[in-house]
Amino acid sequence: MSKRVNRLMVEELAEFFKAMDPCVLISYQKVTAEAATKMRAALREKDIDLRVIKNSLSQLAMRNLGHMDMADMIDGPIAMAKGGGDPIVLAKAVAECTKGNDALVIRGGYAEGKALDASQIATFARMPGREGLLAQILSGINGPLVGVAGMFASIQRSLATALKAIADQKAEQAQQT
Repeated sequence: MSKRVNRLMVEELAEFFKAMDPCVLISYQKVTAEAATKMRAALREKDIDLRVIKNSLSQLAMRNLGHMDMADMIDGPIAMAKGGGDPIVLAKAVAECTKGNDALVIRGGYAEGKALDASQIATFARMPGREGLLAQILSGINGPLVGVAGMFASIQRSLATALKAIADQKAEQAQQT
């Protein structure tokens, strides 16, 4: 390709990479067309875009943006998955798609302004999603409140039992006199 075309492609890739937070890089070597189509469809359902990227131009675009760690991850046939809105959702979706297919290997990614290695992406994939984390927080808040409510109910029962005992005792004394 001519230098002008390459320069234009690097600029286009740089624009694409500017909006890459979050993203996951996937080694795409020896993937069948059927597996690639299934993966794209599964990711598309979760509003995740999968794009095969050209190595040399992508590395140059990453370096131009100052993402040296990401540029080093681009080696061999690579696809970039981005979108989903949440790094955990993206990591879970990609991990689910790559599970059981040895040709698809997570190489790393990018989230919250930092390059992530494959083990960090795997950790994200094992984490509960946003809804799960919110449920854990709410149950943590709710637990002590339920205990306090139970304590007040217990005090009310004890008071009612004591008042009933006093009333029974008074009634018994009134009958005896």
